Amino acid sequence: MQSIEFNSYVKNGTIAIPEDFISVIPNEIYVIVKPMHEQSNTTKKHPYAGCMKGTFTYMSDDFNEPLEEFKEYM
Repeated sequence: MQSIEFNSYVKNGTIAIPEDFISVIPNEIYVIVKPMHEQSNTTKKHPYAGCMKGTFTYMSDDFNEPLEEFKEYM
């Protein structure tokens, strides 16, 4: 089995293969994808107090009223 290594990217679910390698690649290939951590620009945002402010646009008028299911405990 032949091994070829190259850098590429995924666009719309398709791996882009450089033109230089297209003639070398057989009809059936196995792909091993290794993440490139050093080029990752994504940062995980941590939740903070007030981060959901403004996301709820409707709340019923009886929101703070006691629930029927808990009346026997009150």
